[in-house]
Amino acid sequence: MQSGGAKGEKWRIDWDTLPGGGKWENPLMGWASSADYMQGTRLTFTSMEDAVRFAEKQGWDYYVQQPTVKVSTIISKLRVVIDGMNAENTTEELRRELCLQAA
Repeated sequence: MQSGGAKGEKWRIDWDTLPGGGKWENPLMGWASSADYMQGTRLTFTSMEDAVRFAEKQGWDYYVQQPTVKVSTIISKLRVVIDGMNAENTTEELRRELCLQAA
């Protein structure tokens, strides 16, 4: 399965697994089971502010993990930038473009 970047603007709330959450292996099927009923639960929001507001309204402790930039996204942006440049100005314009994207 491939993951696209179309849903990259979504924010979600995940729950940390409880220490000693009562995990065991089901002897019949071999599945991993847990007493932690929130382990597989996710809530999705359209903005970080909505997710934070919801967590605060519920009285939950939370932390915000900023999204990471995928290397493939950076490489594809570099290819577009390099393709659009002249051969004479490639080095200087590439430096300038990288500085703008990093900021």
